[in-house]
Amino acid sequence: MSENKHMWATRLARLTINHVWLLLITAGVITVISIILSSGLEMRMNWTDLLPPDNPTVKGYREIQDRFGDVASLVVVLEGDYDRITEMAEILEPRLKNAKSLYNVQARLPLEFFRQHGFMLLKPDQFKRMLKMYADPSLIGSFRGLNNDYEREYTDSESNLRRDEVDIARSLLGMHRALEVLADNLATPYPPPAAQGGNNTPSIETAVDAMTLGEPWILSLDRRMLLILCQPLTKMTEVDSILIMDTEIESILDTVRPQFPDVSADLTGFSKISQDEMNSINIYTVILSLIAIILIYLILAWSFRGWIMPFIALVTLIMGIIWTRALLFLLFGGLNMFTTMMMLVLLGLGVDFAIHLISRFNEEMEMGRSLFDALVKMFSETGVAVLTGALTTAAAFLTLLIGKTRGVYEFGAASGFGVLLTLIAIFLTLPALMVIRKRRQMRRSGRSGSAMPPDLSAADRELDSAKDGNSDERRAKILEAMPVLGKIAGASWRHPAVFTAVTLIIVAFSIWAKQHIDFEYDFLNLEPKGLRSIQLQREIPDRFGMSDHAAWVVAGSVEESRTLRDQFKKKPLVGDVSSISDYIPPADRIKRYTPELLKFRTALNDYRPKEWRAGDLRELAAEINRFWDNLDLMSNLAYTAGLDRIVKAIDGITGTQTETGRVDSSAVLPTLTRLLQNGIDDATIRRVAESWERRMQANVFAMANPASISMGDLPEVIRRNHLPRKGSGFLVHVVPRKYLFSKEQLVQFTEQTEAVSSKIIGTEQLMFIMLNGILADGSKAALLALLVIIILVLIHFRGPIGLLSLVPLAVGALTMIGVMYIIGEKYNFMNLIAVPIILGIGIDDGIHALHRFRNEKGKASDRIYKSYSFIGRAILLTTLTTMIGFGSISFYTMRGMASFGRVLFMGVGTCFLATILVLPAALRLFTRNK
Repeated sequence: MSENKHMWATRLARLTINHVWLLLITAGVITVISIILSSGLEMRMNWTDLLPPDNPTVKGYREIQDRFGDVASLVVVLEGDYDRITEMAEILEPRLKNAKSLYNVQARLPLEFFRQHGFMLLKPDQFKRMLKMYADPSLIGSFRGLNNDYEREYTDSESNLRRDEVDIARSLLGMHRALEVLADNLATPYPPPAAQGGNNTPSIETAVDAMTLGEPWILSLDRRMLLILCQPLTKMTEVDSILIMDTEIESILDTVRPQFPDVSADLTGFSKISQDEMNSINIYTVILSLIAIILIYLILAWSFRGWIMPFIALVTLIMGIIWTRALLFLLFGGLNMFTTMMMLVLLGLGVDFAIHLISRFNEEMEMGRSLFDALVKMFSETGVAVLTGALTTAAAFLTLLIGKTRGVYEFGAASGFGVLLTLIAIFLTLPALMVIRKRRQMRRSGRSGSAMPPDLSAADRELDSAKDGNSDERRAKILEAMPVLGKIAGASWRHPAVFTAVTLIIVAFSIWAKQHIDFEYDFLNLEPKGLRSIQLQREIPDRFGMSDHAAWVVAGSVEESRTLRDQFKKKPLVGDVSSISDYIPPADRIKRYTPELLKFRTALNDYRPKEWRAGDLRELAAEINRFWDNLDLMSNLAYTAGLDRIVKAIDGITGTQTETGRVDSSAVLPTLTRLLQNGIDDATIRRVAESWERRMQANVFAMANPASISMGDLPEVIRRNHLPRKGSGFLVHVVPRKYLFSKEQLVQFTEQTEAVSSKIIGTEQLMFIMLNGILADGSKAALLALLVIIILVLIHFRGPIGLLSLVPLAVGALTMIGVMYIIGEKYNFMNLIAVPIILGIGIDDGIHALHRFRNEKGKASDRIYKSYSFIGRAILLTTLTTMIGFGSISFYTMRGMASFGRVLFMGVGTCFLATILVLPAALRLFTRNK
């Protein structure tokens, strides 16, 4: 062999032969340093880490985080009977407020603040209504006032129901509690004062508070789920702090859970989901990596008929992975949900390089060449194809660096540089280890005449015993180990029309399927299966009638926040808006309300309690029945208008399921009605009526406070919700009416809210930015990857013949999409990244097959058979190992990652099939047997 023709291969072979231990020591030192560096890698599993950092909306979100802290709360979810979950919340709330890792905790509304300023916080139309409704504080007067208000405002006005949907739903939860306590008190005869110690019935004052001030706790519409919102002290991007917070809160829950075995107490929210993702991914990455290594090792051991060569291949591969982890630490400092898959990706890809080099080295040694000549042949021919394949794969990954989405370009850098580092590690150490092994074999058997060690292949033993005969005969024996692939490729060569026709049908179907695969916009469908935090994230919007997360905008003043609130409330997809203006009335309102409030207070002072008379019980029953009728009218109207929150709240009170017509006679309103129909002990009803009237008069008198409200008067929980920790401004929270999971809903909510303020930033906008960014980055990267691949194959094959290596890539990639459609796989923001990746990986088989075909001699049909019989075996092995690497990703419980693994698994397999079945036909058609 001429040294001038392959000078670089000759020099590399000479370096390997003469400086084996120097190469290995150098690689070892690099590996040790890399292990030390990579130990500092941290996991960043927050999905916001995948956002494009230069996007204006993302910058705005980071600014809100800096000024107001992390506005996305951790949520403690209690589920069970009303009495038990509220009792547990009473214990949990103060303990959570003392947690060092939490900035703000909200489990209930600041009712005492509402008691002191309730009427002043009302809008003008609501203000006049409430003054009328509470003019008579007696028991009968309270329900008469409520009924009059409902009939004026809601029983025949869908627009008013829609306007006040949130307020109505909240007040109905309060009415549910009020009726419940009223019924309990009416059903419990009042004992003499000395005997009241055993009476656990809530006081009638509780019922009055519930009616006038509302339900204090953050309750679901069925009153069986209670939320405690916990705002972290640090941002979710600070992984260690979030871990401390989760641990602290779980510890608090663990101390209280034993007292409430009948209550389910769990955590959800974005920080909890991120933590669950990290735990899930960490353990699965370790387990799946070990399984993948074992499976790859077993396949290689079976293929090479021994255990040493597979071990050598995996050692060099793991070196490359360790080097890559060190580089990631230097570049990014941590791993995100994309880059954490890097090890499995490199396991599948890196071992391909080793398989091709080992296969060619063994072939040349079996042909009787010296160590030096076998290395030169391996480097100069197969090594060139490996290098080209690695460059195309790395280029496909590195094209992701053009992406603006952080998760995309970090994954591109991790995998692209990882492929190159793995290639360097293999070229540097694998030949050296093979030389050491071969020298030991030669010392033990070649010169001593002893038997070959048991891990040598059958071909090695054949070569040792067959001392006569020419190299072609020996080579023929070697090739017979995998003749079936040569025969299949030969059939494609002989019948190109048949194979091409079938290919065109498959491609046409796949192109059609490409347009009919849906995109998964619901990110919860990409999260790990079986996590309670994910299940709760699904349940909360349905149980509470609105989403549990919000969009945010910063107002420069209280008045601006008031204007924004009023405008946002008019948008159809907005469920609720919370701003500082809810608690700070404007100066002109105080001036306008003060005379009327003073007049109202005077009337209350002049009011004389009404003595309970015979016949009042019938009048009370009539008002309760009237109330039931009004609720039925409102429920029917709300049902036709799609106002589910009102419907569910009313159904809980009346016991009538509006949708099914089923009636629960144990519900609170039927129970109260039966009590009144059956009659109430006179002493009991008198005590109830007196206590009700006294508390109602006190409450509405306090609520009619004409005093102004300053920022210092606000409860701490309110200030922390809306005031910045540093800087200025007031945070306005805009909550979607429901959980948004389709593109149309995401777009509509974004358009509706941005029409009010272009500065609004929320989960929906951020998810949409991430999805659109990944789609755009993936498309650009795919086009750039294809361009780079075309240039590289043209350079490698020195002419347009190299474009034929793209045939199995194109057919395989399109077939992959067809298979996705058949199995029901949707596009999502993770598996779309597989497109540029499959371009870089899928081209390898075509490059190796075409490269080997061109190097063979003889008739074209013989060259097809010979090249595929040998290279086909290596391609099959590399396909299997790569599919194991990617296939193992499909076993992640995180469904987005699993989808990414499945798509790559299918893509690698279809590209292999296209290389065997389609490329020979293409060669026949385009080379015309030359």
